Amino acid sequence: MIIECDAVKKDAPLRQGDIFVFLNKNDLWENLGVIITTDCDITYCKNSNVYSYCPIINIRDYFFRIYLPNLINLDQILIIIKNIIDKQKNENNNGVDINIISSWIKERGIENALNDINNKSDNIKKAISFLFNYNEEKCSIPIYLEYKSIINPRFDTNKEKDKLVNDFKNHIVKLPKDLFYINYIHNFDDFGYIVYLRRIGMFNRENIIISNDDDREYAYLKRIARMVPPFNYRITQKIAQMFSDIGLPEDYEEDRKSIIEILFKE
Repeated sequence: MIIECDAVKKDAPLRQGDIFVFLNKNDLWENLGVIITTDCDITYCKNSNVYSYCPIINIRDYFFRIYLPNLINLDQILIIIKNIIDKQKNENNNGVDINIISSWIKERGIENALNDINNKSDNIKKAISFLFNYNEEKCSIPIYLEYKSIINPRFDTNKEKDKLVNDFKNHIVKLPKDLFYINYIHNFDDFGYIVYLRRIGMFNRENIIISNDDDREYAYLKRIARMVPPFNYRITQKIAQMFSDIGLPEDYEEDRKSIIEILFKE
């Protein structure tokens, strides 16, 4: 296995590609991070002891808390329920407002909602139950398969599960430009991590411990590893490429032309 990260000497200064852990893990985005401030800026103190970083999440969290929930489109289930309600009530025009269905189900509960629409078919039961219980922070493969069964009652569970796995494998191989994959982090048992290049944070030098001997009152981070070349530099390169692709609105260009024309008409 190619190693992107290695141990770092306890007296080594902070550098681009250093990986740290949050001492008090609060949420998905406060677990691990990698410094993206360039070595040049650090060496010549251009960063004024303020370091930029990107968060790192393990691949399990990425799959269950980001990738999988993004595949579940609750609007599709809402449309199924809306069509049943409109049919029962003989609604004209656009029928019931789709935006109030979720709050109505949460308020009424599953059984009362079913009684309200006077329809207890298996699929509508599953649809209402799914909306009532769904929590994207606790998404799982069975929950995703349940969602697919509501959208398409004739779907094949095994084929859909195989497709899900294969699609995710392909997704990791061809990650979006704002993500970077790491196989291994030194001294961590898990394998597979995703660096989020768009979520850039900052911390002060006083906020990070670089060794067990380092005692800082305001520290909430601890360095644990260092990315090795070329991986540490590839992250910064990808960030530069990502932001270089950002274009400006056409209205901005038109406004600029108009203002210059006004200037010379005066």
